[in-house]
Amino acid sequence: MANDYLREVDKLAAETNTALITGIVDYQPETDRAYNNIIVLGKKHADDQFGHYKYLNNNRYNKHHLLPIGEFVPFESILRKLGPIFDLPMSSFSRGYYQQDNLVAQGLNISPAICFEIAFAHQVNSNLNDNSDIILTLSNDAWFGSSHGPWQHLQIAQMRALEFAKPVVRVTNNGVTAVINANGNVDQLLPQFEASVLSHELKVYQSQTFYQQFGNLPAWLMVILVSLLSVALSSRQLTFPWNKQS
Repeated sequence: MANDYLREVDKLAAETNTALITGIVDYQPETDRAYNNIIVLGKKHADDQFGHYKYLNNNRYNKHHLLPIGEFVPFESILRKLGPIFDLPMSSFSRGYYQQDNLVAQGLNISPAICFEIAFAHQVNSNLNDNSDIILTLSNDAWFGSSHGPWQHLQIAQMRALEFAKPVVRVTNNGVTAVINANGNVDQLLPQFEASVLSHELKVYQSQTFYQQFGNLPAWLMVILVSLLSVALSSRQLTFPWNKQS
C-alpha cells in the first residue's frame, strides 16, 4: 500500500533530520476523484522529533491549473469517444483550489506551483503569504525532450523570483533543475538527462515587492490611459492652413 510506504519514508526522514517534498498522484476511491499533489514527509518544524505525515493531512497542495487533454479533457463525455488522443492515462484529474495554504517543511513556509502553474504570476502571487520563505515548482518536462522548452520554463521561473524577490527552487525529472535567487539569477544548475543531486544553502528573508502589492494593475491603468488618449486625439478635428476657406 502507498500509505504504508509513505509512513515509512516519513519516519526515516524525521530520524535523519530531514523533510522530503515530493509529487504524487492522489486517487480517492470514496469520491472517485484524483489530484495531482505535492506532499511533505518527515519534519514539519525544525524542532519536531517525529514525522507528521498522515493521509489527507493539510500539508499538501493540489494542482489548480490542469493541462488540457493531458490532465483533463474539456467536453469529456463527447471528446473521449472521438480518438485515442482524448483518452490518455491519468487525464481526469480534479482541480484544486485557486488559493491554498503554504507547505511547511523544516520550518520553511513554501509557496508551491506544479509544472506550468509557475507561468501564472497572479496565481503565484495569490499563494504567497507575508511569511512565505521560498517558491517551489515541481515539473515533468520529459515531453519537451532536448528542445528549448525546459529552458524557457526555467526563464519563466526566473521572472517569478524577480517579481516577488523570493528564491525559487525548480525541481524536474530530467531538467532543468535549478536554484534561483531572489534577484532572478540562477545560483545552481543540474545538467539535463543525468542523475545527480543538487545541494545549495538558500538565503531566505521576508520581502514585499511593488509587483506583489499591485500586480498588473499599473500596467492595465497605463493601457487604459493610452487608449483613452488615442481615442481623444483621433476624434479631435485638426485644421490645416490649406484646408481653411478663403
